[in-house]
Amino acid sequence: MARPKKSELPEGIRKRRVSAAPGYVYEINFFSPVHGQRFERVGTDIRHAKRLRETRLREVREGTYQPGLGSPGRITVREYAARWLNARIGEVITADDDRVRLDRHILPVLGGLRVAEVEAKHVVGLLEVLRTKAGHRGRPLAKNTIRNIYASVVTLFLDAEQEGLTLRNPCAGVRKSQRPRKARRSEVQGTAFTPEQVSRLISDERVPEDRRVLYALQFLTGTRFGEAAGLRWKDYDPARVPLGHMRVERQYEDLPLKGKRSEPGAPRDVPVHPTLAATLAEWKLGGFARMTGRAPVREDFIVPSREGRCRSLRHSARKLAEDCARVGIEWKEATHVARRTFITVALAGGASEAWLRRITHNASGDVLAGYQVNDWGAMCKVLGCVDIARRQPAAIAALPVRQLSYFARAVATSAS
Repeated sequence: MARPKKSELPEGIRKRRVSAAPGYVYEINFFSPVHGQRFERVGTDIRHAKRLRETRLREVREGTYQPGLGSPGRITVREYAARWLNARIGEVITADDDRVRLDRHILPVLGGLRVAEVEAKHVVGLLEVLRTKAGHRGRPLAKNTIRNIYASVVTLFLDAEQEGLTLRNPCAGVRKSQRPRKARRSEVQGTAFTPEQVSRLISDERVPEDRRVLYALQFLTGTRFGEAAGLRWKDYDPARVPLGHMRVERQYEDLPLKGKRSEPGAPRDVPVHPTLAATLAEWKLGGFARMTGRAPVREDFIVPSREGRCRSLRHSARKLAEDCARVGIEWKEATHVARRTFITVALAGGASEAWLRRITHNASGDVLAGYQVNDWGAMCKVLGCVDIARRQPAAIAALPVRQLSYFARAVATSAS
């Protein structure tokens, strides 16, 4: 868009020279009976200057004009982000992720700018900072992390544009070659454990009992960490045949499952592997009480933290590395290692990809998925392809007689 000459500028708008490129900004002026003559600098877009002056004149007529930082034209990215986050809490499942991305990465670079002044060059500058920035462990940020941060920036300014705080989303001016791309599968492909390594993790007594149960939940269901950590006793039905049933319908502390485009994911049914059934039986009948000092109830997490809360990903990942060292497993940090191991072992054992996908992934929403009814028997056959067992069955002689049948049934199923 060509710059208008000084003589062509509309009434109430003029150019001001500044030292920063491109060497000028537009300034609007208007009169308020309460506050007198007012001046505001609004960047280098003449369309924005026109629209902002019209907004100010309307505010003066309606008596709603308030000078200062609270004025829409002068609100900073930091101020708007706080309001934007509050509106998203409870409405969007990525609100907590957006808060972390803003606090750690976006606001330190863009927070002091006014929303209306942010341009494509500022967003490009943010991306350049992110590509050279180190994460919490001293390594460069992953490509997918940068991509997720950029997605939060895009959404933030789309909403600001809808509210009339900026004329145009500055991300629209970022060239395709400058935008962060999704990492190739070969760049993020992590490792998978062998069945023997998993057996060590869930059997070796050098690993604390509560974490052995947590690892069995993760490696024998194919759930994401948050899904495994959010499982409660009420989600588990050990009486269903031919295998017990686990209902996965939330993650962490009752947050919705992950889905596409910030929408909650659909719940799914997971058959309980015989090895996991034996582990959960022993844990419910004794291990849970040894850790918490009481018997579990339906609303309890199956494997809570030592303080009784939901376990955190960062803490559990650190403990997994420690436990791998204890039992002699070479550990290379990888996201979803348990999930990847379950899928890898199942496919290697000849499991049906279609039924494996129904166990490990939420419904994709395709046409056939809407008409397909889960065949419990077919889903249980997938678990028969996962050849993972505990090294030594737990001793059950000390259990009370009334509890013996429940536990013995789980162990016998595991051994068959």
